[in-house]
Amino acid sequence: MSSEPKTFTREEFYNEVWSAPMVKLANKFGFSDVGLAKLCKKHQIPRPPRGYWAKLEFGKAPPKPPLPECADPALAQIDLNVAPVEEQQKREQDAKRAKQSTVVYDAEITELLNRAKALPKIEMPDALRSPHPLVKITQQGFKEVLASNYHHSDPLYRPSLANDRHPLSVEVGKESIQRALLFFDTLIKTLERIGCTVAVHEQQYPSSYKARNQTSVKFANAEVVVLRLRERYRIVKDSKQDSWHRSDFVPTGLFVLDEGPALIRSREFGQDEKDRRIEDSINKIIIRILELAGRERIKLQVRQRQREIQERQEAERKAAEAEIQRQRAELKKRYDEEKARVERLFYEADCWRKTQNLRGYIQAVAELAGKMRGPIELGSDMAKWVSWANLQADRLDPLLPSPPSVLDEGL
Repeated sequence: MSSEPKTFTREEFYNEVWSAPMVKLANKFGFSDVGLAKLCKKHQIPRPPRGYWAKLEFGKAPPKPPLPECADPALAQIDLNVAPVEEQQKREQDAKRAKQSTVVYDAEITELLNRAKALPKIEMPDALRSPHPLVKITQQGFKEVLASNYHHSDPLYRPSLANDRHPLSVEVGKESIQRALLFFDTLIKTLERIGCTVAVHEQQYPSSYKARNQTSVKFANAEVVVLRLRERYRIVKDSKQDSWHRSDFVPTGLFVLDEGPALIRSREFGQDEKDRRIEDSINKIIIRILELAGRERIKLQVRQRQREIQERQEAERKAAEAEIQRQRAELKKRYDEEKARVERLFYEADCWRKTQNLRGYIQAVAELAGKMRGPIELGSDMAKWVSWANLQADRLDPLLPSPPSVLDEGL
């Protein structure tokens, strides 16, 4: 479908540019955002700055600049070839498929995909022969349900626990049980042929759900996807019945293979269509399962890398905090040591000053005693006092060894 020419005035295009982000306008007009930016520059049309739309959402966007005057009449209008809606949608789908085709899977997924793509067309047999052990368990579970006299109000049947072994996750009408067993038998055997394994275990959902059997596809000991085969049903109203039973739930015979459970919106791997049954698409279903598994593993690897980055950043943050604490402790230790030295210095200077005063006082007392009583004789009380006082001055003087004293012995 060809593009449709469309002409804008500068003012009309200016309003378009300020109505939506450039990426959306590019999809709308079938242009690249770079091409639209060049058009705006050529026709002197101001564009929203980076981050404008995010700020606008919170009411913090800067004011929209006015459209400036343009003296060149050749720039008064803008001609575009706008792609129709159908063509735009097709372009978006092509871009989406191209993006999916560029996904780089890991080596295991790539090998499994190559094996799956090399498989011949898979045909489902018309009868169940040598069923897979899980299919056999499921078949027995359905037999027990059908043999019981329990009133079954649900339109779909689920196999019961067969000999304490969990059956496959299947929810189908009574008439579709054999077809469901054939489909799962073919699917499981094909998955195992290319290197996958299928296992069943009980999955306990939140309180609003009952316990359900979960059928999981694994490879390399890692669960990759969960499968459930269910049958669609329709509601048939009957006005002749009483108010409590005016609706019947009737199975439609249409199968859907998805992830389940029923009350949760699930991704589908395949389904019956008007012109094709799900059995005819087993090859595509297996490839779809593996592609989903590959994307899930990529997401898991991305999350793992993000977790590793976060753990490394957290370890670096803790190491940085520990280094800051160590530096602070070292600085405090040096500070305390320096403070103690300064205090000791002032203390010693104060003691030295007191010593000088004390010795001056001793000399003054001795001189006064000499004037009043004559020369101080050896052995006199004054001589003994002068000797004792000088010893106390020596004890206080930081520049001399401290003589022993009973004061140093304590009590």
